[in-house]
Amino acid sequence: DSYNRSIGVYVSGNIAYVADWMDGLEIIDVSDPTNPALLGKFGDSYNLSHGVYVSGNIAYVADYGDGLEIIDVSDPTNPALLGRFYDDGGQASGVEISGNIAYVADWWDGLEIIDVSDPTNPALLGKFGDSYNASYGVYVSGNIAYVADYSDGLEIIDVSDPTNPALLGKFGDSYNRSYGVYVSGNIAYVADYSDGLEIIDPGLDNDDDYLTNVQEIYFYFTNVNNPDTDFDNMPDGWEASYGLNPLLNDSSDDLDVDGLLNLEEYNIGTFPDDSDSD
Repeated sequence: DSYNRSIGVYVSGNIAYVADWMDGLEIIDVSDPTNPALLGKFGDSYNLSHGVYVSGNIAYVADYGDGLEIIDVSDPTNPALLGRFYDDGGQASGVEISGNIAYVADWWDGLEIIDVSDPTNPALLGKFGDSYNASYGVYVSGNIAYVADYSDGLEIIDVSDPTNPALLGKFGDSYNRSYGVYVSGNIAYVADYSDGLEIIDPGLDNDDDYLTNVQEIYFYFTNVNNPDTDFDNMPDGWEASYGLNPLLNDSSDDLDVDGLLNLEEYNIGTFPDDSDSD
């Protein structure tokens, strides 16, 4: 119709669920792909639907200023609102569901992690963001959330504790305008407004120091082609995992004050941050 600005789509069986901007959620029968037919729609006068994810009989819609809408689509001709999560800081743009948790790319508010076990009463578990947030798309695989951020590029976030998400690394350049992300295997495919399609291996580790290239470049600032950036005979990844500085030669320090230098602890296999490793 005259208001169409379809932005997001999710297909389940013979039904396509379309986030259609001001028209809200449209539910379309695509059993005959040459003749799609509208079954039903859900929306109100404030719709700006951007993203949609369907799990079972529930559609989760990222509805920009209206936040996350949770919609019963068991009767596709008569979708009904079950609940909504909204705060006054974000603009819900993308959504992904894993189990009973919704991961929402909420623009200025970054990544929001929401408990949807009770769809009538969704509750915020945690969020990740910084002052440069413009989170638009999200994909979740296991305990990792991949966020396409218009300002920061691809953010890789540990969500194993949903109340305390933590940045693992990021990939971006000065032309970041990342809108969408999909992960298959070890490869992330990022739709970037300025750069087109970016294909990123978040797990690539050139120097086998147990830090990925993404972590080295954007988090630790170490050399991706040198496993021991500070030349202190302790690998960068080992130092980072125990709270040492992979950019500073600290081999002669004794972090846990147990009488063994950091380098000695590395050589004999004890922990430099624990004075009683055994």
